[in-house]
Amino acid sequence: MASLRTACCLFTPAAIAVNIVTNCADGGVGSLREAVLEAPENGVVDATGLTNVCSVITVKTGDIQVAVNDLTILGPGADALSVTALYVTSHSFHHYYSRIFNHTGSGTLILKNLSVTDGLLKNGGSQPLLGGCIFSKGNVSLMQSIVSNCTISSTATADAGGGGIDAQGKVYLLNSLVTHNLVTGVTFDVFGGGIASAGFESHYAVISGNTVNGGSDNYSVVLGGGLRASGTIDIESTTISGNAVTGGRPIQPSGQQSAKGGGVSAYGMVTVRNSTISGNSSGGGAGGIVVSTNGKDLTLLNSTIAFNRSGQDNAAGAQIAATNFDFESNILANNTWGSAGTNNDLQASTFGALTGSHNLVFATSASVPAGTLIGKCPLLGPLRNNGGATPTHALFSHSPAIDAGSNPADLGNDQRGPPYLRTLGSGTDIGSYEVNPAEVIFNSGFDGC
Repeated sequence: MASLRTACCLFTPAAIAVNIVTNCADGGVGSLREAVLEAPENGVVDATGLTNVCSVITVKTGDIQVAVNDLTILGPGADALSVTALYVTSHSFHHYYSRIFNHTGSGTLILKNLSVTDGLLKNGGSQPLLGGCIFSKGNVSLMQSIVSNCTISSTATADAGGGGIDAQGKVYLLNSLVTHNLVTGVTFDVFGGGIASAGFESHYAVISGNTVNGGSDNYSVVLGGGLRASGTIDIESTTISGNAVTGGRPIQPSGQQSAKGGGVSAYGMVTVRNSTISGNSSGGGAGGIVVSTNGKDLTLLNSTIAFNRSGQDNAAGAQIAATNFDFESNILANNTWGSAGTNNDLQASTFGALTGSHNLVFATSASVPAGTLIGKCPLLGPLRNNGGATPTHALFSHSPAIDAGSNPADLGNDQRGPPYLRTLGSGTDIGSYEVNPAEVIFNSGFDGC
């Protein structure tokens, strides 16, 4: 990931003691497990000195229990230290059946410069399975860190959620990656392939390649391939891509199917700005993002929602039910449903005010603010590293989105962060990416509409 960006983090406990990790054993003097066990409130567990000692800590004897309310764990870098439940024997890979961290406190577990990988929870009983790698009764803050390849596999008649992280409070991501996590369940609610939380905030983060796979009985509800969050949700300068929801109960007579929100399923007060939601898929509705604001508001600013796919007839890339919907300077295009790839980018029900301007929506079955460019292809490049911390869709030359947008939040930079300015040329571009007029990419191989 790129270097640390300046952003407000709600979780900054004052350290009163530091416990040093000196080896990669699973227990005993100098181990991560013992350092966490002995840490006081607001303590710091420091594993930064392991750089030239070891690179993998394998959890063999169950979750690392974090009993204090607030704790910070520091690693030497996400590429330098992994805490994992995976082990190798004779060139074969095996799992210990364990998540990695179990935070039972009511405060915040902060992980910085660390990888957490390959946790595995399985059961066939009647208890919910939550948090394949990290579970918290409070909050989780992830900084310059990676959570990957974590799995929940449940055959229980109970909920299963949070393949990578499940927090009963808020999850905060800064310059972090949550990728290739999986939740599989057979009935009830199955959700949050990457993250499940009651409150969410992200800056310069990537949530990609996560999956939720639900059962097919009439009780199965499958939500949020990348993220399932409730409460206050603030997504900024973040890419959510390549996530999926599959399974779920059959399509009902009303036409609704329970599997939705391939990228994001959000329920609460939602803000998405300077972000990309792309290439996600759903076996049912809303391939990209489904939002129900629960009597609150949705704000969507300077973002790109594109190339998401839904298996349900007449579904859309974005499915919105909002009290008040502020819709400003966004691109919604190339979102499709069904085997024929029929375009539908937006479904929205607004029960209060619909405000906004300077949007581009290629195909919509919903009302949009006056002045929206409808039926215009934005000429998006492929999702890739165009600079900055997160992948984006560049705009090719002659895109109608160039200089046709606005900057309602007075953003200084586009999604990529410094030094990529939010407004260049004669105006702000629509979507999350700002074209530098001196570096125009001419139309060749763009992803059409």
